[in-house]
Amino acid sequence: MKEWRVIFYVLVREVKILRAKAKKFSRRFLWIYRPQSELFRFVIYRSGRFYRIKIRDASSI
Repeated sequence: MKEWRVIFYVLVREVKILRAKAKKFSRRFLWIYRPQSELFRFVIYRSGRFYRIKIRDASSI
């Protein structure tokens, strides 16, 4: 019984760490019109329930 609790605790801890990384990732990369380089930009727009990402030339925006 104790072994089962240890395995469960490890799984919960891993899920918590993965969720924290996902939040940091989304905060860092999902800014609208955030320039990624001098030549290209990620353009993020919402279509219904989903977000779509396009890479455009900076001169065309």
